[in-house]
Amino acid sequence: MKRFKKAVGLALLFAFVASGVAVAQGIPTGRLSGRVSDAEGNGVPGVSVEVSSAALQGVRTTVTDLNGDYVLPSLPPGEYTATYTMDGFETQSRTSRLASSQALQLDIDMSLAAVTETIEVTGEAVTLISKDNTNATTISQDILEELPGARTQLAAVALSPGASATGPAGAITISGAQSWENTYSINGVNVNDNLRGQPNALFIEDAIEETTTSTSGISAEYGRFAGGIINTVTKSGGNEFHGSVRDTLTNQSWNSKNEFSPEPEDKVRGVYEETVGGRIIRDKLWFFVAGRQLETDAVATTNLTNIPYNATNEQERYEGKLTFSPTANHRFTGSYIDISQEQLTGHGGNLNYLVDLSGLHTRSLPNTLMAANYSGVLTSNFFVEAQYSERSFNFEATGGADPSLAGGTPIFDPANGIIYNEPIFCDASLCPDGGDERASENYLAKASYFLSTENTGSHDIVAGFDSFDDIRTSNNYQSPNDFFVFADQSIIRDNVVYPVIGSQAGDDGGNSYIAYYPILANSLGTHFKTNSLFVNDRWRLSDNLSFNVGLRYDKNDGKDATGNEITKDSAFSPRLGANWNPDGGGVWLLNASYGRYVAGINNGIADSGSSAGQAATFHYSYFGPDINVDVLPGQTPVSSEEAMRRVFAWFDSVGGLDNTALLQLVNLPGGGTVVADGIGSTYADEISIGGVRSFGAKGSVRADLVYREFGNFYVTQKDTSTGKVLDANGNLVDLGVVKNNDTNLEREYLGLQTSFDLRATDRLTIGGGYTLSQAQGNFEGEAAGVGPVTSTLESYPEYKEARWFAPTGDLLIDQRHKLSLFAVWEAFKTERQRLAISGRQLYNSGFPYSAVGPVGTRAFVTNPGYETPPSSVNYFFSDRGAFKTDDISSTALGFNYSLFFGDFEIFSQLDIQNVFNEDGVIGVNTAVFTSRTDPTLQPFNPFTDTPVEGVHWRKGPNFGKATSVNNLQLPRTYILSLGVRL
Repeated sequence: MKRFKKAVGLALLFAFVASGVAVAQGIPTGRLSGRVSDAEGNGVPGVSVEVSSAALQGVRTTVTDLNGDYVLPSLPPGEYTATYTMDGFETQSRTSRLASSQALQLDIDMSLAAVTETIEVTGEAVTLISKDNTNATTISQDILEELPGARTQLAAVALSPGASATGPAGAITISGAQSWENTYSINGVNVNDNLRGQPNALFIEDAIEETTTSTSGISAEYGRFAGGIINTVTKSGGNEFHGSVRDTLTNQSWNSKNEFSPEPEDKVRGVYEETVGGRIIRDKLWFFVAGRQLETDAVATTNLTNIPYNATNEQERYEGKLTFSPTANHRFTGSYIDISQEQLTGHGGNLNYLVDLSGLHTRSLPNTLMAANYSGVLTSNFFVEAQYSERSFNFEATGGADPSLAGGTPIFDPANGIIYNEPIFCDASLCPDGGDERASENYLAKASYFLSTENTGSHDIVAGFDSFDDIRTSNNYQSPNDFFVFADQSIIRDNVVYPVIGSQAGDDGGNSYIAYYPILANSLGTHFKTNSLFVNDRWRLSDNLSFNVGLRYDKNDGKDATGNEITKDSAFSPRLGANWNPDGGGVWLLNASYGRYVAGINNGIADSGSSAGQAATFHYSYFGPDINVDVLPGQTPVSSEEAMRRVFAWFDSVGGLDNTALLQLVNLPGGGTVVADGIGSTYADEISIGGVRSFGAKGSVRADLVYREFGNFYVTQKDTSTGKVLDANGNLVDLGVVKNNDTNLEREYLGLQTSFDLRATDRLTIGGGYTLSQAQGNFEGEAAGVGPVTSTLESYPEYKEARWFAPTGDLLIDQRHKLSLFAVWEAFKTERQRLAISGRQLYNSGFPYSAVGPVGTRAFVTNPGYETPPSSVNYFFSDRGAFKTDDISSTALGFNYSLFFGDFEIFSQLDIQNVFNEDGVIGVNTAVFTSRTDPTLQPFNPFTDTPVEGVHWRKGPNFGKATSVNNLQLPRTYILSLGVRL
């Protein structure tokens, strides 16, 4: 049935594209422009400019205007030969590689010809670094395939300066932004997850053409981001038939181990990839199809206990693409990608919480993408594009399947960050209306006009309309019975986990409580739409000076899951840039830019006031008997199930959910929390200066100094001015208002981003980048497994102070030094065989972390009238970012050997990651204990006292230590790829 759906989807798409309907999400293309001059420096009108490429259907031609200027937009990425001809002049030819989203300038000097001859000039064979205001790095898949390591979209992003894997769970952050503020696209289709903003892997590695990462100086054509723009383009077929079959092999027994590695299983596992592309009609209709199959059961281990289990994962990916050009000036493109996946995971994929096998469950993750695109040349200086795309990803209802209170209640230990007894969320067998569908729909139309003037230079003007709809339908059941129990700590003996549940009425300072998370109303689906207008002018004033002037207007129009209109805010985003070419020949290019980048409205934040599909929160204090509080070494602790029986037996005996006197926290979506009128998007203001030194066909070097200041943060205000509301039981609760605010919050970034690519010889290519940066502030804004979160500095402000609740310092994403170098050496190449050896050297400085723990402040504050003031708040016992993980250095080698038989290539590639088996800690436990979680510690007044380590607080026994295999640097790892190419 799944294969039938794929076939129908592909057939419908291909029929849709062939019919000539011009709707599509914009596929990133390149733009070639320049000026043809005579020996005196005067523009030469009437020169015929013809470009040809294996990536282009037919040839594209234009003629220089009265000032000698020309432009050729909407060119697919590839290597192009531009030929310039005119009677009486020498014919000239230039060959250069054009990247997607790149504006390449080729200026030509033509001389009178005494005899007919052709002058050929070869440009750069590989373009990695942009030469304009935009600091962009393009990694072709050909280069990525030569290098040791992954061949994914994120692997290409990791090679870019300004991009670091320092976000939650290793997510990519760019130029100091939060990881969810980046925009990722595949064939122009936004593939960001609707909540966490991370990219869906909607690609097949061998089908990728190239990936471009833009980190600063970005034009007004791009919006809905405050970090970076990542565009990945897949292959499109061609006049010649090409294809490949690849098997990527791994075996745990080949690899080295670290202290948490499970006993390796001697089993070879493969990932299969197939591609084929070619022509249906030469220069008219091309096709490209690809597939990828993965079936693994790798041995993994749980956190803290290191219990091994088989993490099974079955996934199939398919892609189809058609490109149709009825004439050289009109092109229709359509693509379809489908993924089906079944995997065994823990706690909905939040493996950091997985401490024993009770948290395991199987989930299904279908994912699809469809796009269609039209681009047309109407005249020699007027061009249009129209686009449509849609994407859908679904977390099908999976999770716990036991509805009983004893066996089906997850136990959360916040001190150690673990959950056990039952998986979180709810299986479809119990919650048929559960699940989480995340989708988007995008319309875009734009036109460009090339204007050449005698006195004010040339203007390459682009204007357009962009409409993006962020759609989500979710009924987010938190557990199979809607209950959680929060324990003080846990006892782990022989890999069995026992909860420590202390009564809040006892003398031991217990802090356990019962959490109830019911869904009070089902979701109607969210629609957070952003309608945008943009105009951008690439203004070339002279051969030495050019500007980029742009303005973008974004208008949010959002409805939450109850159908209520939430936001109608708007924002302008100016983008300004200047380029100075001192010698007019492009050897040196100096640039400066200013821009405001406005992110899209975040779905989870904007829907946080809705009652539909979201769980309400009721926290009930536990005053029952202590459980496992004073267990002696020889005693057997009470099991998790028995502990839950005792907890709920007590809870039922005192009235259960109806006993509102036990409530310590109530948060009703749509009741206890509302979203402020006019809530808007976060933004970043950026200033950058930089320069590029070009070495012609040999390569180039680029350096940019980037400063960003972020604002309009999401916060939750809950104070005496926000008032109170009645909850579902008719009880008064304190009202929280989610809004934008910069007061008392800050986030800044300063970075020197450098990159270079150099063809040292015909057989040796080297490249890489170095980033020196600092990200500082007191607003983190996101968390692992959650995505964007609001600041609570303005919630119950009487019970906290900014100096110890939200101090300023190095943010979690801060990475002072990042160095990435690579080299590819073609040792030999003959008619029958080839050997290339590649290497990568990485150095990443450590990540910051802090000593933070809960403290009670109720005893030191006179309640100004709150219904449920906080029982505890976080306290920074150290400076923010006072501790650092290890600096990480890693060397990787790749050996690529090929045999050629006519048009066929049989290839093998051996990759060795971390050749020297260096070890380092990349993630640590940060548990801190206070009197709230350890009765041997003394309480203190955080407003007047200075806490003493060992008296008022202490680091947990694992603080600053790795506690799982994922906390340590990847040990020496071998990957073998075998395949055939045509």
